[in-house]
Amino acid sequence: MGKTIAQKIIASHLVSGDMTPGSEVALRIDQTLTQDATGTMAYLEFETMGIPRVKTEMSIAYVDHNTLQCGFENSDDHRYLQTVTAKHGVYFSRPGNGICHQVHLERFGKPGKTLIGSDSHTPTGGGIGMLAFGAGGLDVAVAMGGGAYYITMPKMYKVNLTGRLRPYVTAKDVSLELLRILSVKGGVGAIIEWGGEGIATLSVPERGTITNMGTELGATTSIFPSDEVTRKFLAAQGREEDYVPLSSDPDAEYDKIIDIDLGTLKPMIACPHSPDNVVAVETLKDVKVDQVCIGSCTNSSLYDMLKVAAMLKGKTIHPSVSLSVSPGSRQVLTMLSDTLYYGISHNAAKRFTPFEMTYVMFIVGMVVFIPVGLIYAGGLHSPLITGPMHDGGFWVAVLYLGLLSSVLAYGLLNFANSHLSVSETSLFSNVTTVVSVLAGVVLLKEPFSVWQMLGVVIILVCVFVANVSGKETKSHSQEV
Repeated sequence: MGKTIAQKIIASHLVSGDMTPGSEVALRIDQTLTQDATGTMAYLEFETMGIPRVKTEMSIAYVDHNTLQCGFENSDDHRYLQTVTAKHGVYFSRPGNGICHQVHLERFGKPGKTLIGSDSHTPTGGGIGMLAFGAGGLDVAVAMGGGAYYITMPKMYKVNLTGRLRPYVTAKDVSLELLRILSVKGGVGAIIEWGGEGIATLSVPERGTITNMGTELGATTSIFPSDEVTRKFLAAQGREEDYVPLSSDPDAEYDKIIDIDLGTLKPMIACPHSPDNVVAVETLKDVKVDQVCIGSCTNSSLYDMLKVAAMLKGKTIHPSVSLSVSPGSRQVLTMLSDTLYYGISHNAAKRFTPFEMTYVMFIVGMVVFIPVGLIYAGGLHSPLITGPMHDGGFWVAVLYLGLLSSVLAYGLLNFANSHLSVSETSLFSNVTTVVSVLAGVVLLKEPFSVWQMLGVVIILVCVFVANVSGKETKSHSQEV
């Protein structure tokens, strides 16, 4: 009989026990995470063991709950966590780096590995193909000391996804649909594996949203296969070497199979006072909203932020509504600020900085001004520029050609903003430079003079300065 994804990982990490549902099994743990609300006690317990260094492959302490040191208690906790982690070989994530589950997906999650964390939503790691469990602080301390993690061997559920999510329907709606089907107790004693052709349309952060919400089902954990989507995500994070393909066997058996068509889902919402009290958002159109909090350990990826930005574009928040936005990590914040700055989901005209706009106008102007200046200074003759130049109307020609080049530059800027991506815009600027040089040569139809060479040098210097300016702008946005 074939194995499910979870059964394969359990088998490869089994320390003791029988993999029969209901039996106790002990698992070797590869990674641990803590957060500041529960981490302090976990590290105090670890210190009592007298073990000098953690024995896991990786352990991380996140400060993401009480990030503001509004009292000496938080300040003391943060200082203790920073010092104890340095002492025992644990990574420390400072306040402001992001929510533990989102950051862990980006920086440390590895397909096929086991993870336990002192936070109930640690199963978020299942979105990248990890077997991740929420656990108590003492369990985490024992795992850091090299001990096994004991669980009751769970049943195996399979959710097959087909189709594709419609606009404004999110991964959270997938979780809410399963909650509507199973209830908050429907996943107790089970690991939920997600599969089907529909998973190929879901990004790793979207998968993390779904596995995160498995906690509300009471499930032991949830997991997705590690596939091409996973590989691309890890490659984008600079961690492609961590990729391991992982899938269930074709003849794997499940205790329950559920089918969900993504294309039929609507925006859903959970009403008080239980996560499984799920209704369609459209049924609550007359309910007054007082507060909206966007971003959490469940919905704080760039995908979530951009969907909100698209819905709010050109609108303002109602005076009676309180709105907060919490990007899930510093990476999400940086990417969001870059995205909005360059106009992908905000005003497209902001893709160019004032310096870059001046630069492009200067380059286009040089197409005209360098030949005009050289003709005037050197008495060269051009078949394309005659009349006012040789009749003594130099400044009239300069004014006319200057206005013409400004109009042309404005048109090119608008074209670039409307039709080109950020990388294409950079390429566009450099191509414009080359064309400017060639246009000057063609226009003059004379061998290069000292003045012409000087003009070319000026243009190339401007290219260098503009590129440096672009890098500095990006660096500044990352700091913000």
